[in-house]
Amino acid sequence: MPSSVGERVQAPCALCWHGTFHEIIHTRRVERQRGTEFEHHETYDTLQCRGCDTISLRHTNEWTHMGSGEPIVFFHPSAKSRWWPDWAVNGPEAFQGLLAEVYSANDEKLHRLTIMGIRAILEQVFISKTGDHGSFWRNMEEFKSQGYISLIEFDQLRAVLDAGDAAIHRAFDPEEIEISTAFEVMERILGSIFKHAEDIEQISARVPPRRPRNKPPGSPA
Repeated sequence: MPSSVGERVQAPCALCWHGTFHEIIHTRRVERQRGTEFEHHETYDTLQCRGCDTISLRHTNEWTHMGSGEPIVFFHPSAKSRWWPDWAVNGPEAFQGLLAEVYSANDEKLHRLTIMGIRAILEQVFISKTGDHGSFWRNMEEFKSQGYISLIEFDQLRAVLDAGDAAIHRAFDPEEIEISTAFEVMERILGSIFKHAEDIEQISARVPPRRPRNKPPGSPA
């Protein structure tokens, strides 16, 4: 069905981070192949979110063969597949660019690039906290030795980072559930360093100090 300016449609919003009503403010249809049994045309719709006014593009590919065919629809920017954790929005500036690229790669279903990016983020965190010890795995060992992660977290990290290494060197293509697990491990560890540490400091600053106990008479000093 052809699009029309002013039509209301549902679409993912890059700013609202969920599906909202959009208004079509411009549309263009391009005929790629016509007049045969196999026809192909594309429709480009410029959309504006009715909630936040953000602009996006809907790209629809339609093929017809003997009168049938299912359209393939792309949105630019792509629909968000994972929310940024709250600590990431106001996290260290050194990681902001890389974090944005990794979450964007995940939105585009680029699983190998995503797991490589998660590995790169974790390596930067290791080095920022403990210095560079010459290799990726020694950096992670030192990260554990200095108490930033527990033994259980170390084993979880090792599995995630081995997946990233396999994507780089052994053509490993992780599935979506494996990417989700890798994000959860990364977000939990980075959150404990960059978010929860600040929260604990604020709690500690508000807790009144303990009063010294009065020792009973005759007790040793």
